[in-house]
Amino acid sequence: MILKTEALTFGFGDGRLLENVSIQIEEGDHIALLGANGSGKTSLIKLIVGEYTPVEGRIVLRNGLSIGYQTQFRITDPVRTLWKECEIVFSNVKEAIRESTEITHDMLSFEKRIRSVLKGLGFEEPDWDREVSTFSGGEQTRISLCKLFLRDYDLLVLDEPTNHLDLASVIWLQNFLKSYQGTLLMVSHDRAIVEAVSNRIFEINARKIWVFNTAYDDYLLQRDRMNDTLQKRKDNLVKEIERQEALIEQFRRWNREKAFKLMHAREKVVDRLKNQLGEYEGMEETTAEIGKLPVPDRTEWIVIQGKAIGKSFENKSVLRHIDFTINRGQKIVLVGKNGIGKTTLLKILTGEDPHYEGTIEKGSKTRIGYLSQTLDFKDESRDVFTELYEIVPEWKDFEIRKYAGRFGFTGEDVFKAIGNLSGGEKLKLSLAKIILEKPNFIILDEPTNHLDIDSIGKLQSILSEYQGSMLIVTHDQWLIQNTFETVWLLTGSGITYPRSVEDYFESVREKPAAFRKKKDLEKTKIDEYQMQKTLKNRLRSIESQLEKIERDYQALESEDHAVRRDMSLYAHEYQKLEALIQKEKRIAGEMEILILKLDELESEHQKTLTEMEEIS
Repeated sequence: MILKTEALTFGFGDGRLLENVSIQIEEGDHIALLGANGSGKTSLIKLIVGEYTPVEGRIVLRNGLSIGYQTQFRITDPVRTLWKECEIVFSNVKEAIRESTEITHDMLSFEKRIRSVLKGLGFEEPDWDREVSTFSGGEQTRISLCKLFLRDYDLLVLDEPTNHLDLASVIWLQNFLKSYQGTLLMVSHDRAIVEAVSNRIFEINARKIWVFNTAYDDYLLQRDRMNDTLQKRKDNLVKEIERQEALIEQFRRWNREKAFKLMHAREKVVDRLKNQLGEYEGMEETTAEIGKLPVPDRTEWIVIQGKAIGKSFENKSVLRHIDFTINRGQKIVLVGKNGIGKTTLLKILTGEDPHYEGTIEKGSKTRIGYLSQTLDFKDESRDVFTELYEIVPEWKDFEIRKYAGRFGFTGEDVFKAIGNLSGGEKLKLSLAKIILEKPNFIILDEPTNHLDIDSIGKLQSILSEYQGSMLIVTHDQWLIQNTFETVWLLTGSGITYPRSVEDYFESVREKPAAFRKKKDLEKTKIDEYQMQKTLKNRLRSIESQLEKIERDYQALESEDHAVRRDMSLYAHEYQKLEALIQKEKRIAGEMEILILKLDELESEHQKTLTEMEEIS
């Protein structure tokens, strides 16, 4: 164990993000911390690194534990070069080199590591001699990552490390983290990285942390199975309470001393079961009836075309002689290094930037919708429903609400003021508005920013259903591979066209290995089927015995009533009365045996149901 939380509770004001959370991180774990936006992922990280203090409970760290945490880069010396900034991490090594009479290979290898990390995170050699103050905010975020990855820590904590990285750097980061030897706790919305890197999943949901000791693919299966199992157990627990209450009523009706004892014992069981109901609360899931996307008008075959497109900023050329054609129905992902001009090209296509070289020719029927990285709303006091209604006032209320549900606005969320929405919610509302206006060519610039993994899954469904043409800039590998068939690679000399998305990824990384073989999965399914079959047969046998006990008891009860009636008739005939008394004792003994057998079978019945739930 390198870290654990004990009954941890945290929140702001009266609200609680985490409640009575106890988890443990072991050495060598690669943990992906998942959860909806606002669920408390960043808060948990800040609790672990000591920036926040728990309301209740505590965090226990192993003695001497070193934690590496991605913090905002602060410029202490504006004229220091990028390379010198990275060398600071190895100041102790450099001091050892100066004082040592024998310089070893390990002592010099730090320079190789600096070069590897700088190149991996997108800094080319000309950047290494630049002063750190000349880098943009996004580039300074990458500098903080560089310095973090240069050192070895017992626990590496990362909060959305792919922000401000281009696709090539994301792929480098994925390979780096996959081979990382230490312990890792990571928040990321990049499903491909989560799939490739993690061996455990922590999900924050309903103020709890649900722990899955498996990789991401199996986590999805286990999560669904767990929620189904919890619901089944809860349903069965309610049925069991009802059955026990009926049994209590039966014992009361049988009116025997032994039955009364069992009745009181069963009443205690019912109280205990009712207390257990709260333990079977599953994850909170957002479900809603969702509407279809409006179908845009058909374009001509050529949607848009660019010839000899060029763009410069202060004598620095960003785009040079770019030629391209987008045809009807094409869904294209535009990739390339940060700063290569992807967003600039999108702004030229949309007309937002009219100052460029070359020509843009749109088809006469082409209508463009543009989702930029800047999300602006005219009136943020308006709610989501009103913002959508303004575009389609002819729609009925329930149709607007179903459509809003497609973008994650369910229930009362449609009446949230725009100003109170998170960054991810504003992005989803912007996209909902764009598609509602029925453009037949949409341009999206980093639409996964601020979205959690589940929201990206919903976005993928929307983009796949959309029937127009599309050009998107994104570094989300999973979204690219599951939505697009065409990739354009923007370089300093123009656009190159890999044969397919898979060919592009094949050229820059290895495919992640499967976590479980298909044969193993099939064998597991067969074993589970056989076990379920055995338990079902046992359950049928127990229920058959219970029915027989009920019939036998009713027969004894009828016989007992007849004996009592005869005893009143022959109260003055000693010999007949003595025989009836002995018969009554025999009946009472047999009834007591049935009561005890019933109690035993009821326990076996509940045990069998529990075993069935555990493998269902």
